[in-house]
Amino acid sequence: MNKIIVIFDEKNEQQTAMERALELAKLSGASIHIVATIFSTLNFSYSQLQIDTESILRESMQSRLSNDLKKYIASVDSSNIEISYETLWSPRPAVDIAQLCSDQSFDLLIKTANKHHLFDGIFHTPLDWHLLRECPCPVMLVSNNAHAPDSPLIVAIDANTDDEDHSNLNTKLLNSANFFSKLFNEQILAVNACPPLPIMTGLEYASIDPSSYLQEMKETALENTLKIIKHHNLDETNIKILEGIPEEVIPDFAEKRDSRLIILGTVSRSGLSGMFMGNTAEQLLYNLQCDILAIKPDNFQTD
Repeated sequence: MNKIIVIFDEKNEQQTAMERALELAKLSGASIHIVATIFSTLNFSYSQLQIDTESILRESMQSRLSNDLKKYIASVDSSNIEISYETLWSPRPAVDIAQLCSDQSFDLLIKTANKHHLFDGIFHTPLDWHLLRECPCPVMLVSNNAHAPDSPLIVAIDANTDDEDHSNLNTKLLNSANFFSKLFNEQILAVNACPPLPIMTGLEYASIDPSSYLQEMKETALENTLKIIKHHNLDETNIKILEGIPEEVIPDFAEKRDSRLIILGTVSRSGLSGMFMGNTAEQLLYNLQCDILAIKPDNFQTD
């Protein structure tokens, strides 16, 4: 990890994303590039006056934002860390940020996840979702929740299928898990969830025992997970096979273990239609209370 891009949160005094970027940069030696986006329109008829006024407005607003960035950078402990910044005048910030990540080959994008004050939980804004859809590099959405220093790092893999795309993505997830595990000096827990049989009318007449089915699924998942992780210097102590629907049991497990980071994968062309671990993206992201690192497959493309 050599280049980190951070989305500046001008609406909040605490810059959680930047704090996490500084932590990672100090541990890895990466540089940091801060991006702040801004845009405004004037609501009157198109004219030369509007063009001139918008130009003045744009210059003034970007200048103010640049000054805010300079003051913030001067206020943080950034010794031996290369920090740059820019402002983007953009009506579509996710698209422009994704293009910036592609053009400059950033290794990681970090953004603060917003808080839903009513329930005091994480929720994700349209910008979060669009970055997950569009951004070609890994996206880390961070919270300011405190976690125990010895909490495990969780990597959610899919060992229930052996197709090439899932296999390659599992490898990328575990490589990332190893990297951050060494960086934070934390244990890795590779989690695989086995959903139960769906409830169907007349299931009692079928020749399927739900408990036997689930037990067989768990045994197969354990065997497959062992095969996957053994190439990453991990063993059975680094595995947890969960019983239940992934979007329910994975967040619950992460909360009980007080994990600071969970690593997830996308499995199709774009981030939201291509959901994490099949069809669980939205539920997982809304339920998790820790940092999230979303990794895309090698063949990722935006729509």
